[in-house]
Amino acid sequence: MVDERLMKDLPGCEQHRQWRSHGHVEHDNPYPIQGGHCTFHWTSLPVCFYHLTDVETRLTMSLTRIRWVDVYSFIEPKGLVVSGGRLAPIGVPGLLLGGGISFYGNQYGFSCDNVINYEIVLADGSVQNANAKSNSDLYWALKGGSSNFGIVTRFDVQTFKSPKIWAGIYVVVEQYIPQFIAAIANYSASGINDPLSGLVPAVVSGSPNLGVAIIFYDSATQSYPDCFKPFTDIPSIKNSLAFKTLTQFTEETGALVAPAVKSVPALATKVQRRHR
Repeated sequence: MVDERLMKDLPGCEQHRQWRSHGHVEHDNPYPIQGGHCTFHWTSLPVCFYHLTDVETRLTMSLTRIRWVDVYSFIEPKGLVVSGGRLAPIGVPGLLLGGGISFYGNQYGFSCDNVINYEIVLADGSVQNANAKSNSDLYWALKGGSSNFGIVTRFDVQTFKSPKIWAGIYVVVEQYIPQFIAAIANYSASGINDPLSGLVPAVVSGSPNLGVAIIFYDSATQSYPDCFKPFTDIPSIKNSLAFKTLTQFTEETGALVAPAVKSVPALATKVQRRHR
């Protein structure tokens, strides 16, 4: 399963070396090696392959130079999905090794929680499998431990049924942003308890400012569920909510992100004080 070029000395790189694949980071060279290094990308290796096993309940992905849209489109004809990236261009290994937030988090946890087995090349050159029964401590560490334990060359992940979802992008203008923020607070307090739901809200600075909600509901039959009513009650200037596949939706959300644009995360806390 492991390409032999991983195990050989690579010409022109006598210093420290690191391997890097597609992921979900917002800055350049996130894992530098001090004192000089060579970085090799999975794109220099053969195209990966993936297949369904165990009566189509497990997906195996090898030599993972792939992005989530490739995975979703591969298993979509079976009516199956996996817990993965919320944008089509996100890389598979970076997301899985970093933990991974997906639209299915309320039902299945982090994306890494759905990894059944890792094939990994360790520092001594040996190829090991890490799962609940073999190398279980390494299996635990790889679920969010990033690239600190070796080079993962294969992921076996759990699949589940979700042939269609109700999802889309909902945009409101600046005058409704206070109502939009109240809807976010309402969802955080109670709407999130609906396990089929997922939400990515943002206030986008511009002229004018906009409230943008990426809305997800894991149902092929139910539209406009109660958990999102505080949002959909607000007049919108864009509403793409409809039944679609996960592939279609992540391509839609991926189109929102401009290449090479960095973002700055921020946290806001609302404090209420009572005076006697």
